[in-house]
Amino acid sequence: MNNLILVVVTVAVTLLAVRAFKWRSVYKRMQKQSQSREVLQRYGLDTELYLGTLGVNDKELRDAIDDFRFTGHVIVDRNGGIIGGLVPNVPVRPKPKLRLVVSNDVN
Repeated sequence: MNNLILVVVTVAVTLLAVRAFKWRSVYKRMQKQSQSREVLQRYGLDTELYLGTLGVNDKELRDAIDDFRFTGHVIVDRNGGIIGGLVPNVPVRPKPKLRLVVSNDVN
């Protein structure tokens, strides 16, 4: 019984450690991107997200293009035109707040 408890505790601690390590690496990456974005803005530059599959309707072609996502490759056609496009920036609006409305009318 003691061995079972030891195994369960060891697995739980290991899972927590792995989760904490992943969270820390994601946090560091996000922090680095934020700092890099500030440097770019100081120089008058901005970041844009390019998606090669933007506007592609054929599933086989979309899957093939999708294999190259985030590799730094830009997909071009036979004429040298770029396939896909930049994702438009959508302004972030604050979420609507719900309010309780109560009527004081007595019927």
